[in-house]
Amino acid sequence: MITVALRAIILTCHQKPPKRIGAKPTDKAPTLVQTLLDGTDLAFNLRGIGWEWSKGLQVPAERRPLDNLPMFTLLTFRNFLGHIFAFDLLIYICQTLAPGYGSPTGGTIFDWSYPLPLALFRTWSLSYMTGMAVYTAINSAYLFATIIGVLVLRQSPSVWPPLFGRPYTSTSLTQFWALDWHQMFRDNFVNAGGKPFAFLTGTGRVGLVVGSFMVSGLMHDVGLWAMDRGHDTPLVVGYFLVQGLGGLCETLWKRHITGKKVGGFWGWLWTQSNISVWGVMLIEAWGTRGLVGSQFLPQEVRPTTLAKQALNALVKRYISATV
Repeated sequence: MITVALRAIILTCHQKPPKRIGAKPTDKAPTLVQTLLDGTDLAFNLRGIGWEWSKGLQVPAERRPLDNLPMFTLLTFRNFLGHIFAFDLLIYICQTLAPGYGSPTGGTIFDWSYPLPLALFRTWSLSYMTGMAVYTAINSAYLFATIIGVLVLRQSPSVWPPLFGRPYTSTSLTQFWALDWHQMFRDNFVNAGGKPFAFLTGTGRVGLVVGSFMVSGLMHDVGLWAMDRGHDTPLVVGYFLVQGLGGLCETLWKRHITGKKVGGFWGWLWTQSNISVWGVMLIEAWGTRGLVGSQFLPQEVRPTTLAKQALNALVKRYISATV
């Protein structure tokens, strides 16, 4: 609801009416049905695919054939199964390795009963795996929606481009947040946060980046608060502000130090470390409120449950055959 409200405010404040890309001028008034379809698309098409207001949007490269619907659907379904299995496996590992952190009642991601190096490595590992679980969960939902869109709603595959790039291979924070991570809320964050903050503070691009990440943090904090277990603004908003500042540091690195973009192996290490180490702030806020222990899928159909059942059956067959 908050996202749709922001979209309505932003579109209302546009100086020009939103137009579809390639739309030809016409004197005919749109029909009621077309108006309703356009309005629904503007409200829920968060990346603005097919609309002029999405100019500047970075869309990951498409690897599925757009002119072959059966193959496009088959590949999408295969990707969906892969992501849903990876998501469940990651959540299962987190819930198994950290029963408190992975419980519905919630618990901290830290466990200082281990030696310090091992405790820090455990915390970082849980943070990274939880972040990857978020990536696979969002992608699973989007891939499932893609199948519904093209098969049930008869939409063109071209309006369902990939949501993510490959965030685990990003070699800079700029690449991670501007291309490889999903851009569903980019327009909201920039127009409802970045641009107003930059205008009010007179800080130009710095204000644009800080304001965008600040609104991102606030929206995530509201989502946490919606669990009815309180919220944690310093940790949640703080994480996203750190990411914005990291991106600004990359700009300084290029303009005033090396003249080159952050990249390569050291860029990858910088990016992945930044995301996962500082990510402990965000993950701790989620974990202490029981988010990681949520039942995302019915227990009886969880891929990990089915895999364990199949493995147990194989073990029993092996034992019975050798006895």
